[in-house]
Amino acid sequence: MYRYYPDSTIPGIFRNRAGYYRDDAFLRHRVADFWIDICWEETYIKTNAISSYLINCGVNPGDRIALYSGNRPEWVFADLGILSTGAADVTIPAALEAAEAAFICNDSGATICFCSGRREADNLLSARNDLPGLEQIIAFDHGDYGDDIITTLDMVIQEGLENDRSEEIESRVRALDPDAVMTVMYMPDIAGYPKGISLSARDILGELPDLRMLDIHPARRDAVLSALPLSDALERSSDYYRTMYRGGSIAFSPGADRLHADRRENTSARTERELHYVTAPETRPHDRSG
Repeated sequence: MYRYYPDSTIPGIFRNRAGYYRDDAFLRHRVADFWIDICWEETYIKTNAISSYLINCGVNPGDRIALYSGNRPEWVFADLGILSTGAADVTIPAALEAAEAAFICNDSGATICFCSGRREADNLLSARNDLPGLEQIIAFDHGDYGDDIITTLDMVIQEGLENDRSEEIESRVRALDPDAVMTVMYMPDIAGYPKGISLSARDILGELPDLRMLDIHPARRDAVLSALPLSDALERSSDYYRTMYRGGSIAFSPGADRLHADRRENTSARTERELHYVTAPETRPHDRSG
């Protein structure tokens, strides 16, 4: 029997849509000269594996885990994986250099940091003496990073699949409080240091006053081209979470020089979906009980 989750938390909304839209495309990203679609089911599996891994590492509800990356499907996997454990994510804009990224990690109390790849990992390693609380770095890109503190997302997902904690994840998602801290976003401050702002799911969803009035219709599901950083609160809520709520798809452009071409390609590829160009980065119920 299909399990319904209240649409008051981000993991609950995601699981409801993943159970219904299942094989439809949720995320798209460019590889060389073609686009790869990632369906809701694949996103669910990877998200669950990440949550399992984090729980096996001792992550508890209320913990802080950093996310230091540009827009890409893995950002969404990590975000949903973190939130599904009851932990809060701490977003670090990809453009920040070592000192600023280290400040945010320390100030937030993050013990684990997901990052894009070599540049971000090297930034964190260069500030390692200033990061006494950082226990692990998880890199999205493949490769040998030459340091025991770093593992790759592929390895995290594999370990999570082998040591599944679905029952614990289910319990934690059910227990999520919409008013608890869900994310900590850092904004520039006049004093020169970024200032953390804590937001709950109710805060984030409250930025979308028309959310409950949206008509979720298969022929009207959005296809969004994302470019502005997902570390920005407005982009994260109005394009990422709103699109997820509506069961739409999100395409990640590799850069500003590709935006017009990517918009054209996504427009021509869509079927019965409205593509909203933003410079801001057969379905059936599915039983998750087994």
